[in-house]
Amino acid sequence: MVGLLLLTVIFPQSAGAIQVGQAAPEFSLSDINGTVYAGVGLRGNVVIINFWATWCPPCAGEVKVLNNIYKKYETKGLKVFGITKDTVPEVKKFEASHPIAYPVLIDSRSTAHILYGVLPIPVTFLIDSSGVVVKKYIGPPNQKDLESDIREILR
Repeated sequence: MVGLLLLTVIFPQSAGAIQVGQAAPEFSLSDINGTVYAGVGLRGNVVIINFWATWCPPCAGEVKVLNNIYKKYETKGLKVFGITKDTVPEVKKFEASHPIAYPVLIDSRSTAHILYGVLPIPVTFLIDSSGVVVKKYIGPPNQKDLESDIREILR
């Protein structure tokens, strides 16, 4: 109990972390081009939400995995969103060497990070078409496992 209280004081967003089986919280954020994504379409689509940062080496590695999956399953109803607290210039500089095929949303006020209880990064949520979190991957997801989970949900 004391450990949870201490964790809550030091890392308050971890105490309310979204878990498998819970409804995915909706939010509105702008992408790096200024397009606003309201509610990010969490209902009616299979969605991957990936919390990452430009300064995070494991995050850079997972971009390729998410690009591959997004390109392969986009036409089957999969949406992928990368969410970062980095600035637009930082993301654009990162994209010069690590192109990203899916929308990158800027969470400058930590809105989505707090709603999802994200700590640490990278963390990825797989959400089914009813808006429920079906998988939570802490650290970079393995492409084979993530793809298998997506195929199961899309059936």
